[in-house]
This record gives sequence, structure tokens and C-alpha cells, in this order.
Amino acid sequence: MGDANNCGQFKNCADGRGFIFDCPEGLAFNEETYRCDWPDQVKSCDAEAYLGFSCPPAAKGIFGQEEYRSFRSPNDCQRYFVCVDHRPRLNNCGEGRAFNEITNECDGAENVTGCAGPSQYQKVEPTQLNYDQRSNYKFRG
Repeated sequence: MGDANNCGQFKNCADGRGFIFDCPEGLAFNEETYRCDWPDQVKSCDAEAYLGFSCPPAAKGIFGQEEYRSFRSPNDCQRYFVCVDHRPRLNNCGEGRAFNEITNECDGAENVTGCAGPSQYQKVEPTQLNYDQRSNYKFRG
């Protein structure tokens, strides 16, 4: 719907009214197939600009083909990019998981260096009432 840098939206008309829709995260609208697709598969989309990531130069594999490589997102441990033919594709590990560059797969966030965020549970220290405070409380029996 717009420019090559923002290709994740499209318009659809119903009853004479236009509606704007978003493709799922990391996908772009393909005007040729009328579906959401990998941005590198959409001719009118600049995948690098749209996703905000450029694949580093790749070494050739043993058969002369470029290998698929994965890179953790610099902005979010939960997301990572797979480089296919030197073009990025955004993937998501899911809640509580992070991309582990050592094992090259999604893992528990606590197992990935720099990705274990603050605990969702707040530590509460017990408090002790002194004698004067306890005397103000009466028990009903």
C-alpha cells in the first residue's frame, strides 16, 4: 500500500469503503498474488529498509551456494533474521524465548546471554510488626 519501505499494509474495499489491513509481523503484501509474503519475494518491497536489517556478506558453502544464516535482532532477543539469498526474513521465537546465536536456534531467554530480562515476579521482603503495631489489631473469634 505505500512505498517500498512500508510494504506490510494493504487496502481492501467492502461495500464501497476502504479498509487498511496489516500483514503479520515480518511479512509484506504481494500485489501479484494478493497475499502476505516474505518481503524478499515481493518485487515492490525493499526488504532491508522494511525490516531494518541488512544481511552481512556471506561465504559460499561447500557446493558454491550461499548458506542460510541466522542473526539475532539487534533490537529484540525474541526476534531473529534468516538470510536467504542475501535478503533478510524476520522470525519470532515466541514469548519467553530468545534466539541463541551459539546453538543457532530459539532457546529459553534465561539461557541466552544478555536476553534474560528482569523477573516478572517482584521479590517481597517480609515485614515484622513491632509490639505497638500488633496491639492495634484485634482478632474476632
